[in-house]
Amino acid sequence: MTTTTEEPIGAARTYRCCAACGIDTTMIRGCSRCRTVGYCGRDCQRGHWKDHKRVCDDAIEDKNLVKAAKAVSKNVKKAKKAGMPTMTISMTAFGMVGPGMPIPDGVPPNFSLKQAALLQFTTGGPSRPNELGNLQYEACYRAYYDDICESTSIWMTFFDHPYNYEHAEHTCGILGTLATVYRQRATDESNKECKAVLDMEEEVLKRYRRSSIGANRAQIHCCDAIEYKMKMIQNNLAFQLGQYETCMSLFRDLAGFEQKYNISYEEQNFLFMVEAILGKPPNAASLGALTDYEVREMVMAPLKLPTGRQRAVSEKEQQRVALLACAGCGKSESTIRSFKACARCQSVVFCGKECQRQSWKSHKKICNTNKK
Repeated sequence: MTTTTEEPIGAARTYRCCAACGIDTTMIRGCSRCRTVGYCGRDCQRGHWKDHKRVCDDAIEDKNLVKAAKAVSKNVKKAKKAGMPTMTISMTAFGMVGPGMPIPDGVPPNFSLKQAALLQFTTGGPSRPNELGNLQYEACYRAYYDDICESTSIWMTFFDHPYNYEHAEHTCGILGTLATVYRQRATDESNKECKAVLDMEEEVLKRYRRSSIGANRAQIHCCDAIEYKMKMIQNNLAFQLGQYETCMSLFRDLAGFEQKYNISYEEQNFLFMVEAILGKPPNAASLGALTDYEVREMVMAPLKLPTGRQRAVSEKEQQRVALLACAGCGKSESTIRSFKACARCQSVVFCGKECQRQSWKSHKKICNTNKK
């Protein structure tokens, strides 16, 4: 399973109350299988097992999938670090696709763009502070997205086949990451690009959703999780644009996902507001009974904080994905990190060697001062 932001369930967790009786006590022990909920005693755990069993099984299955995906990513990283060539071979409903192989009928002609984007997406990994992680491969994702736009009917026909569901899943993750870059850049142009990418992801997700009908729980959960992340990006984009009515319609779906899959309080982005702001229990009954006024109160709550609109996009996020200008000619990057930084000072970027040579006379003094 490949995703953009989801993290594996941690073993160490603080439980707020018993999942069965709701009692708030320090003597809460977690379910030993999934660690997603806690109980005050064995009687409560036995009585709640019928309701908890499906969630527990899903959590175990997801943890195993995440573990397997991490192992694959780790092996690819090791191979790249050792200088070994990396070759991508993909199975599709129409046949195998790889370097030097003929493209089977039914497979988009530029399928290699999807393979290249997926390789970068899966090996980018989570970012450290001030690092980009898999956001740094904007150019690769953009090339794949542009080809989907140019050959939409071909790609959508490909995704329509139920045996190509994994390719639809991968594509949703890639497009979601590209949309995140544009949203965090937070310019008028990038906001429009974000909306266009999300619209395309929604089309691909429809195909993935149809392919998941009758599938195993892990695939259905993965499909729901991808839709959750897509709607969270849509919500954040609408929030930073001041489109609060859109946020209200999305809030119910986002909080509903967190309730359905029993997301822990610490990892909730929306459901916790039901209790924190309205003082109601965060369960399905409360969500179903929410009025538009109550939903609006929760949606507008971040504006009352001292940081105001920070939830939508922070200055740090915006700077991290900003496009830099060449220190020589002033030309702007087309995608993240498409210009190379000065090797000595790392404080400016140039669009090419010629620009760097021509600018050396003026840059020399600054370069010596900022030399690392």
